[in-house]
Amino acid sequence: MCIKVDAVREGCWRRVNRPHRRLELDAVLEGIRTFAASYQGVLTTETTLVGGINDGTDDLRATAIFVSSLRPATAYLSVPTRPTAEDWARPPAEAVLARAWEMFRSFNPNVELLSGYGDDAPGDAEDPEQDLLAMAAVHPLREMAVRHVLEHAGASWAVVSQLVGRGALVEARCGPHRYYLRPVREGADAQRPAQPGTLSTH
Repeated sequence: MCIKVDAVREGCWRRVNRPHRRLELDAVLEGIRTFAASYQGVLTTETTLVGGINDGTDDLRATAIFVSSLRPATAYLSVPTRPTAEDWARPPAEAVLARAWEMFRSFNPNVELLSGYGDDAPGDAEDPEQDLLAMAAVHPLREMAVRHVLEHAGASWAVVSQLVGRGALVEARCGPHRYYLRPVREGADAQRPAQPGTLSTH
């Protein structure tokens, strides 16, 4: 079961999810907590990040704390990948996605990013390029992790330079760290594990 939690602060929630005016956020969140506490199956969450709307530091922190309280097996972060009814509904910049991933990871160790590249086949140590692309498809990679992959494969940093040069990877800074992740791919459906059902905060 996947629970959709895009925002947990009133103004942000109403702008992102545009719920019926009679719905009250506190009641919705309490219902989610109650369900999560009693659900016996595998519970996951999904938070769709919209650039400039629910990706601010305070909103991310509030959402991450709430999601963590549900104890999901995996907390998925996604971005708008299909054409939307509103022109302002755009994905955040890659640096913001790296920050969001770090924020959610600080409360829940199992966080994956769905940016539209879920169909990549897993890489292996004999092909560091494909390995990096597959890993970066589900979460940003810190520079240290990238260097570890390259070292394990006996490859040089030239592999990363080539990937960045042709736009397959994007370099982004978040605090003191440098990250490498797949660029947000608009107009494609992000792939996620099949879920038996989805609950939304709409």
